[in-house]
Amino acid sequence: MFVMDVPRLTEFAKKYFECDSLEGVEINSHTNDFVNFIAGSHFNSRMIRDDIMAINTHRVNQLTEFTMYLLESTGWYKFDHDMVGVSLAGRGSGCGYVNEPCVKSYNSIT
Repeated sequence: MFVMDVPRLTEFAKKYFECDSLEGVEINSHTNDFVNFIAGSHFNSRMIRDDIMAINTHRVNQLTEFTMYLLESTGWYKFDHDMVGVSLAGRGSGCGYVNEPCVKSYNSIT
């Protein structure tokens, strides 16, 4: 697992997910040859589902607080927080949401 720890983004994610122990935002860590060129360049869609920086080909993604805090952390951008999309996936779900895998065991499926 790769984590992007950028101060304003991590601070926002801790509040968003209500998880003070969060060390940053998880980014993709694919290892097959087809996607190696994007490894580490997008938010992990398991954690952040509806942002333009998450790889989701089956959803309409929007510019959310996650990308805006990432851009703002560079010092090059300022934005109007009221003008971005609101991400709802996982909001307030706690540390279990960000730390546990989506599927714990394929054997548990009956």
